[in-house]
Amino acid sequence: APAREKILRGATALADAVKPWQGARTVVRTKHLVPAMKSSGDYWDKYTFNADFPNGSFYFSYAIGDAVTDAKKMESKGRLTVDKNTWSWRNDFKEGNWSHTSGEPMSITAGKAVMSGTAQELKFTGETDGVQFELVYTPIANGWRPKSGQVLYGADSKAYDVTIFPRMKVVGKYKTAGGDWVNLEGTGNGSH
Repeated sequence: APAREKILRGATALADAVKPWQGARTVVRTKHLVPAMKSSGDYWDKYTFNADFPNGSFYFSYAIGDAVTDAKKMESKGRLTVDKNTWSWRNDFKEGNWSHTSGEPMSITAGKAVMSGTAQELKFTGETDGVQFELVYTPIANGWRPKSGQVLYGADSKAYDVTIFPRMKVVGKYKTAGGDWVNLEGTGNGSH
C-alpha cells in the first residue's frame, strides 16, 4: 500500500503541472491556413497533416521560412504507405519556385505536391515515385485556435501562431503507374 500511495502522489503532482488551455477560442477560417509571409527573419509557417488507414498511413508536411534571412524557402515532404509499400518525397524550393493563393479556396503548390481547399475541406494531391494520390480531409471535430491566434511559450513568452485540426475524416485514392485507382478511408489530424 505505501508504494501505491507514493505512485498516486506522484501522478497527482504530475497532473497539477499540466494545465489545459483556458480562454476563448476563435472559429477556424480558410484565412488561418494561408501562409503569413512575414518579412523578417526567424519566420516559419509549418503545416503537418497525418492520416491512418486500416492498411497504411499518410504524412504531409510543408515548412516555409528561414531562421536567418527574409527568404521564403519551402521544404515539402511526405509519405504514403499502403500494404507495406511506401512512397515518399522530400524537396526544397527557393522563393519563387513554389506558390500560394490566399482566396477561398486557398492553395499551396510545391512541385507536384498541392494542398488546397477551405477550413471545412482540405485536399492533398501529389505524385511521387510512380504513385499518384488524392486525399480529402474534412473535420470530425471543429478546427481550433486560441482567440488571439497565438500560444505563448518559453521563459521569454515567444508567440506561436497555431491552428489545430484534432480529428478529421480522410477519404481518397491512390494509383501506381499503370494501375487502377484504389480507394482509401481513415481518420487524421493536422496543424498549421
